[in-house]
Amino acid sequence: MRRREPREARRRFARRMIGGLATLAALALGWPRLRRWLPDADLLPPGSEQFIDVGPLQGFMAGQPTAVHLTLPDAPARARPVVFVLGSPEGAWRVFSSVCPHRACVVEYRAEEAGFRCGCHDSRFDAAGRRQSGPAPRDLDPLPHRVEAGRLLVQWKRYRPGTPESVEG
Repeated sequence: MRRREPREARRRFARRMIGGLATLAALALGWPRLRRWLPDADLLPPGSEQFIDVGPLQGFMAGQPTAVHLTLPDAPARARPVVFVLGSPEGAWRVFSSVCPHRACVVEYRAEEAGFRCGCHDSRFDAAGRRQSGPAPRDLDPLPHRVEAGRLLVQWKRYRPGTPESVEG
């Protein structure tokens, strides 16, 4: 019987090592997908007084939110905030932040759900950014914008997460 115990111990050790390595490999492969769900509001620059040109109005489809990466002066490339632009057939425009108001994770638009979803805590918003379910305390935060010479200009604002009202901060 003594000869089997070391063999079983070696097998148990080998199984644990293989399981640990498989877990590490899964985390390494899944990290890029997991990373975008982690809160990254700390990377985002503070609000700006400057309006940024995000493109011609013809570049945005009515009724379909379009993600736009803002290029802010003096901000590193990794800290480029994403905003969503939503147009209507009547020519009204809505622009809102992609930062979830719950814990500052980034929301994604999901066409199959016709709305936005935060992967961190499963907050859901309709295509117009209105809160539908989940722990988010408010709708997606609107951003100041204006139209000049057929182009959309957006002002980046950073809002404090976890509050019922949109508070800059």
